[in-house]
Amino acid sequence: MTFFDFIARYRGEQSPLGDLARDIYLDDNFPTEATDPDVIQEYFSRIYGKADGFEMAISKALDYFKREV
Repeated sequence: MTFFDFIARYRGEQSPLGDLARDIYLDDNFPTEATDPDVIQEYFSRIYGKADGFEMAISKALDYFKREV
């Protein structure tokens, strides 16, 4: 499973994970085929940096993703 497929399930939620999922869905440069959490974390660090709210949502999303794969 890719991270993109994983996070898509949260798109309809009104939560930080839902916000992150919608942002990823609209990001034409997101590595949609990525399955390695380190690659995903690197992308987030480069693009979002330490943006308020995103850092916690990203950490939580990657933690959930690692549990499923």
